[in-house]
Amino acid sequence: MSIEISGRPAAQQANVSELSTGASKQKQLTTAQQETGTPSQQDTVSLTDTADMLQRLEEKIRAMPVVDIQRVNTVKSAIDNGNYQIDTAQVAGQLIENEIGLYK
Repeated sequence: MSIEISGRPAAQQANVSELSTGASKQKQLTTAQQETGTPSQQDTVSLTDTADMLQRLEEKIRAMPVVDIQRVNTVKSAIDNGNYQIDTAQVAGQLIENEIGLYK
């Protein structure tokens, strides 16, 4: 069953035909580019100073040890000697600050 559509302005008909020919030209260009293997434009990549700095910092962090051995040995020694003091007020304050920070 076919339906005939009439009464469409001529300007709309011209736009439709321009769109269809434009799409076929674009496909032809893409096909030609694929056959020759050459891109239509030069692709370039550039790093900003910030990106370069972040990359250097990342490398430095990777080189750092995960655990501060000197700090561990200091605390371990203080515990062994009975000199390790826990400031409960400071611990409680830090816990409260951490909890408040979760809700910001």
